[in-house]
This record gives sequence, C-alpha cells and structure tokens, in this order.
Amino acid sequence: MKEFNLILTPGLENNDKIVVDFIREKYGEEMPWIFYSLPYVPPYQENWEGIINYERVCQYHPFLDESQEKTIVIDLKEWVSEDRIHEDFLNIFFMYLHDQHSYFDLKYVFTVGAYKEKDVRELIMLLYQYFEKGCIKINRVFQDIGELEKYITKKHKHISKELVARMAGIIIEGKEKIGGISQLDSLLEGIENSVSGIRERIDEKLLIQRAEAVRTTGFYMLYEREMEKILGEHEKNSEECKNSIRKGRIA
Repeated sequence: MKEFNLILTPGLENNDKIVVDFIREKYGEEMPWIFYSLPYVPPYQENWEGIINYERVCQYHPFLDESQEKTIVIDLKEWVSEDRIHEDFLNIFFMYLHDQHSYFDLKYVFTVGAYKEKDVRELIMLLYQYFEKGCIKINRVFQDIGELEKYITKKHKHISKELVARMAGIIIEGKEKIGGISQLDSLLEGIENSVSGIRERIDEKLLIQRAEAVRTTGFYMLYEREMEKILGEHEKNSEECKNSIRKGRIA
C-alpha cells in the first residue's frame, strides 16, 4: 500500500534529528534513509530539475542496494507558503513519487520545517490524492513543557527529574535561542560533561559544586541569567548553612 508520513514540528525549523528518531522507531534501527529538500520553482520556469536533482540525491535500485527498502525524507517547506501547494510542478513531483512506488518499496517522510498543522491542511489533502494511507505525526517538543521534559529525560538520563523540569522551563521561555533538537542535545551534553566522573544524577546541588565548569558551557552562556538563579540559590543556601554552623559553635 502506498503510504506517506508527514512530520510536523511547529516552532522548530531544524527537525532532522526528530525525523530520524521517527524513522528508527517506526521502521527499525537498520532502515536506510536519504534527505532531499525540494526547492521552490516559479510556475512554468524552463529547465525545471526538481525530479532530476531528486534522482541524483536518492539514487536507488533494488538490485544494487543490499536492502530492498529505503526511506526518503523530503522537505517541502518552500512550497507551503503563499498557496504554492496547487502549482503544477509540485503535482508533477507527487505523480512521479506515485509512479516510482510501483517499482520500488520506498517509504516517504515529508517535513515542512516549523509550520503548524493549520498551515498544511491543503498539503495533506494533496498527499491523499497520491497516497492511499497517511500518518501525520506532530512533535511539540519546543511548544509543550511536558513534551520537552519527556524528551530530555529520555535522551539525557544523567540529569535529575527536578533539574530537567527547571531546564525545560528555561528552554521553553527562551526557545528562540536554540536552533533545533541537535543543538539542544549538544548544549545539554556540555552540562553533563562539565560534571563528568560523577555517578550520581546531576541535580542543582551538584551543579553548584561544579559551578566553575558549568559556567563555561554553551547552555550557561545562552541562559546566563536563568542559570545564575539556580547557582545563586544554592550559593545563598550554602552561605546560610555555614553561618548557622558558626552560630551553633559560638553558642
């Protein structure tokens, strides 16, 4: 059955990592995939090479590849704006994909950058004209704090639940500072590496113990004011604890 997958990541332009995770979860870790961005071309432009360039990038033949299956990830974000969905070149491209499926067992995953579901309704209707079945997956990891907490908890197991919640709030408030999931992972890995060698989970207390190293990380540099609130609270608590001990000794 000819099917398509449409991955929506509203608010998140750079969604390659989310798409790859989707492919791995749906089709397995070994499923090969190729990425192609279909550039917008004005109507009736001569020498349109959309399909030619697609074939160059996604070269595939079942007798030349070890696997009989392959996933093609196609970025269509340039076609969503200004009602470009109904232009002839895009329809011709979908016709080609439809016919290609008759020969090869390909899996199609379409992405549209940071657009929301309401922005791509006409695209969805068009896809159903060429495919018999569709799966529409919406990932709101940068819109919903709960979704972001789940993602961080799954991918960064060394960070405590309480600190994950604190960081997720910081990120949602300043999400425009981070370009995508790959960058987010890199920034959080920097935090984890800054306190490496510790077996216990990283919590706010551990952060202050390694405050000097933490303050050199990319995450701290992006969210300096917010991170200083975390580090400062523990510094204040530590000072109050020391003063309390001194008073007890004096008494």
